[in-house]
Amino acid sequence: GAEALQMLVRDLAEERLSALLCRIELFIVPCANPDGRDLERQTNGNRVNLNSDYVLLSQPESRAIAGAIDAFRPHLLLDVHESASFKRRTLGREGYLTDFEAQLDPACHPAIDSGLRQLGLRVILPKLLAAVASHGLAAQRYVGEIDSVRAVISHGSLSAAKLRNYAGLQDILAVLLENRLDRSDLTFPTPRNIAVRSGKQYLSIKTFLETCAEENERIARAAYDAQERLAARDAAVRMPIAYGYVADPKDPTIRLPYRMIRTGRRVMRTQRYRGRVAVSRRLTMARALAVTGHHKLVSKLLDRHGIRYAVLNSVVPIRATELVLQKDCRALPIEAAEQGFRSAIEGRSVTTALSPGDLWVDLSQRKGRIAALILDPRSEDSIFDTRRYFEILKKSGRCFVVPVLGEL
Repeated sequence: GAEALQMLVRDLAEERLSALLCRIELFIVPCANPDGRDLERQTNGNRVNLNSDYVLLSQPESRAIAGAIDAFRPHLLLDVHESASFKRRTLGREGYLTDFEAQLDPACHPAIDSGLRQLGLRVILPKLLAAVASHGLAAQRYVGEIDSVRAVISHGSLSAAKLRNYAGLQDILAVLLENRLDRSDLTFPTPRNIAVRSGKQYLSIKTFLETCAEENERIARAAYDAQERLAARDAAVRMPIAYGYVADPKDPTIRLPYRMIRTGRRVMRTQRYRGRVAVSRRLTMARALAVTGHHKLVSKLLDRHGIRYAVLNSVVPIRATELVLQKDCRALPIEAAEQGFRSAIEGRSVTTALSPGDLWVDLSQRKGRIAALILDPRSEDSIFDTRRYFEILKKSGRCFVVPVLGEL
């Protein structure tokens, strides 16, 4: 990816891609994981997978990417990756490797604005797949890690901790691109065939930019419309907080291409398919969130995200939803409690008052969806899924994040 993006910078500087710059502005980060690149591994120097760090933003690299998004406010984001098709420890044991050279997947978190999500999935994705395939690369929608030819297939992660979903929740059309790391002739003389790998990634990136440049006005309008809908919020917004892939009765299987390692023969296999996103729980999005304890800890998190908040300097009476953890759940070991604590949270309407020093987070801001998802313990994207925050909830039994229904 780093080489392919440097090739792109070179061709832009040498005016070989002038037509692109007449349509769009580009901000390029050639290497988002310098530690991992130097150490030849997926994680950074702290052994954190940066691509799953966009809820906590615990690492300087992911904070830098989040900061770049804040600084430039793009309408479009491409997240470039590679993945080995030869899985020695899983799929390779069965004698197969996957046989596609480019996979693309738009952000699909169900809380992303529906207009923007449908534009990515129904319009942009088919055009991208067709355009990449027209250049000779076998392309398909991303299907995640396949560890067996008998595995149930679904698409990319729905978590807000993933960069593309984190960006999508900010009304950005975000797309994952993943190219294969291995050579296609099955000889695998070395994984360091940089010319072949960077060439395929460059071709995929360039095709992505050219395709999206043709749709630049439509993409920009979808982003603006999404922001306006969030800011208006004339009606109650039902926020998806629990979701997952399920089987669609109309489309229960999928056919995928593989290579047999021993013979090199290409085969198509039919596998069970969970391709539809289903929401199992929604909550009415509050007007605001109030943070009534652990102010320093939470303010640092909000600052990392660029989520705006106010520090109260007076008593503010409010109507709110108090979130209480049932006592039987508090007695469980943290590993057991983490598996089912959301169903053990009771919400009850109360009239109460906020105190000076409490934090007020207005959810009508650009990152209001992100704030609601990461701060509410009932959400699957909540910070309370991590040990540090869950220990606080478990110890007190009452959540220090309070959904505000209105001021008195």
